[in-house]
Amino acid sequence: MNRFDGCNFKVFRHNDNNAHSLPDDFIENIQEDAEGNLWVETASGYAVYDPIKGNFNCQLATILKQKFGIDRQPALIYIDPDKNFWIYTTGVGTVQYQIKTGKLIDYPQTKRIADIRAFGSEATLLFTDGTLQRVDRNSSKVIATDTQLTTQQPLISEKYSLFIDHKGNHWVYTKSATGLWYYNHKAQTWSWLSNSTSSHPYRLSSNVILSVTEDRNKNIWIATDHGGIDIIDKETGLLTNLQNNPLDERSLANNSSNCIYCDGQGILWIGTYKKGVSYYSESIFKFGVEHLTQFKHIKNFDGDVTFLKSDSQNRLWIGTNGSGLISINRTTGEQKLYEHQPNNPASLAGNVIVSICAARDGRVWIGTYLGGMDCFDGRQFIHYRHQPDNANSLVSNDVWSIQEDKNGLLWIGTLGAGLQSFDPQTQKFTTYTTQLSSPFVSALAFGKDGTLLIGTAYGLTLYDPKTKQFESIFGNRRKTATFSNLNINQVMEDSRGLLWIATRDGLNILNLKNDQLTVLRKADGLADDIICSVIEDNDKNIWATTLNGVTNIVIGTHPRTGEYQFTYYNYDETDGLQSREFNMRSTTKTPQGKS
Repeated sequence: MNRFDGCNFKVFRHNDNNAHSLPDDFIENIQEDAEGNLWVETASGYAVYDPIKGNFNCQLATILKQKFGIDRQPALIYIDPDKNFWIYTTGVGTVQYQIKTGKLIDYPQTKRIADIRAFGSEATLLFTDGTLQRVDRNSSKVIATDTQLTTQQPLISEKYSLFIDHKGNHWVYTKSATGLWYYNHKAQTWSWLSNSTSSHPYRLSSNVILSVTEDRNKNIWIATDHGGIDIIDKETGLLTNLQNNPLDERSLANNSSNCIYCDGQGILWIGTYKKGVSYYSESIFKFGVEHLTQFKHIKNFDGDVTFLKSDSQNRLWIGTNGSGLISINRTTGEQKLYEHQPNNPASLAGNVIVSICAARDGRVWIGTYLGGMDCFDGRQFIHYRHQPDNANSLVSNDVWSIQEDKNGLLWIGTLGAGLQSFDPQTQKFTTYTTQLSSPFVSALAFGKDGTLLIGTAYGLTLYDPKTKQFESIFGNRRKTATFSNLNINQVMEDSRGLLWIATRDGLNILNLKNDQLTVLRKADGLADDIICSVIEDNDKNIWATTLNGVTNIVIGTHPRTGEYQFTYYNYDETDGLQSREFNMRSTTKTPQGKS
């Protein structure tokens, strides 16, 4: 038996030399009582786990006698939602112990019972021959007996299982290839559901049903053998099937699911055959994922995304770390991969993409690591590389950032050789090195007034295109506060005129209007202190990616002072992220406003 505390697993196993260990390593069922003890059904009988002492007690007859005054050897124990005990003993019948009153209610039977479930003021006893008997939970009264299944399925089975949903509908299955019986409590009618084309009102993906439960939205989840998970929405009448997709790590781990459980937070936990545990929560799908599965068949393809850029034609351009350039047409869904081909001079210059600029004329400019800069016009790639003997060439082949200004001029940040401007019309390069706080340019962005924001390995440089003047700053202009770290990963100006400066140690906010510098850290509410990128959405909220997840920063103002106030919402894998570790500057916003 495995115990998961949200971070780590602890494993409990049978030990012949320990009388307080599990009696058997084959676990059939686990239930929790009102005191927090776990009643564990194994292939060798029941054991009670005491979480305080950390041991198992296998003396069930003694426990039942001391706790409930029941002198019987149980064949089946069921703990209902009110934590009352239902204990069935072969050849004797069932007794209910009401935990609040200490009252014992006896339900004598001679037939063998396969399962027990409570609903409202009633409980249903499911016998091994398929008979269902509804009894009053507060007396020994039998309310009704239904023998429909005995005529439909003349099979005595101790593997019969019963689930009752929130409307009192009964779902019965045998864990063999016999499908699922559905009893509509309101209409008092039975339906047999199977994989047959004649199955009505739902056709299942498999005839072997292993577990059934209900989620918080009142949908029925059906775990099958080799058929995945069937989800029935009784309100719409739709059935959805979930199956494993080998190219999607977020899909069901295996199409054979042994058990399924919905916890108090609405998370569905699915035990699969030999593939561990899968879990599902609505919150997982806060973030959509593009798996780039179309390219997974390509040898050595790696979907490690280094840069993202949306263009005006609703295309998403994706730079990768060694697998080239990808374009996704968000309208048609078409995906294309562009790679460097040594024998094709018109192909991509290099496969390690570190920057992309979608120009207003439709051309795409691509910065590579060690491969120079490319211009793609939709047909071919035109290369720009450093030529040592040509002053009018790219100053470095490490093109770390590219931005287009309002006049169509390209600004190029390099890693170690400073900044260049490039006029696509005249093909003229202009180089700036000594004017910067560092020649290692990591990020470029334009402010609302056209100021070029230049993030470097040592501070921030501002370039005013009107005066053609450079200004290097390392904090606020009064020099009363410095940036939390001078190595800048990304910089941008938001709709309020605030500069957001992502560094290796905190997120800096510089208000140029009042020269106030604010530093946000993990202690304030960020997911991490290492900020990889920052972007503003259409609601004027900020999204910061880190090495430990994503933070959504909602900005408000103090009603009296007018000072900015920040509320933080952090997201990780439990919210649907593929990973909580992000690459630098790997964010973009689509024309529709999606980040």
